[in-house]
Order: sequence, then C-alpha cells, then structure tokens
Amino acid sequence: MRFLPFEEQALNALANKYGLRPGILPKGYLKVPEDVPCLDWSNWALLVREDMDDDLAYRITSIMVEQRAELEGRYRHLPPEIAPMTYPINPFAMWTGIGAPLHPGAEAYYREHGYMK
Repeated sequence: MRFLPFEEQALNALANKYGLRPGILPKGYLKVPEDVPCLDWSNWALLVREDMDDDLAYRITSIMVEQRAELEGRYRHLPPEIAPMTYPINPFAMWTGIGAPLHPGAEAYYREHGYMK
C-alpha cells in the first residue's frame, strides 16, 4: 500500500472551510518511508452530513462507544505503534480532536452518558 500525501493547499482549505485538523502519518508508522501530510483522524472520528437525522447520529455514536471492545479487538493483535487504528478507544476523548463540529445527535449521546460536561 502506498499513502499519498495531501497537498498543503488542500489541507489548509479543509481546515479553513470545515475545521478539520491537519496531521502527519510519521515515517515508519505503517511502514511509510517518509512523513506523510494527512488529516488527523485520531479517536475514531466519523464524518457525517450535517443534515443526518439526530436519532441516527445518536445510534451510530452509541454503537461506537458501547461496542468499542469489539472494534478494538480487530486490532489488538498488532502493537499500538503499527496498528492502523488506535486503541484503546476512549469515549471521553473520541469526540474531541478532529476540529469539525460535533453532530447534535452524537453530542446528545456523549452528554447523556457523562462523556462530556
């Protein structure tokens, strides 16, 4: 597999228009030969349309949080430093970090279950 770097102009446009955060896939991680500019996808974030039904966003969030052991289990055979997805999944952190606004349905789930204050 070969990772294609984002162009700086594209990363800046995504940050300015949507609030997405640039990141770096560091040299050596997933066997990349050099640092690769990309978006920061930390904490198992999903991007959805802003007009997604609140109840659907709530239910998707509940699955991501309540079934996180199942999701993590798919990657636990790999050391964290080379796994393509980060683990452990932390519901207190998974709603933070990408820069884009949180969907109201997802926010409702996190607040109702004490993961946000």
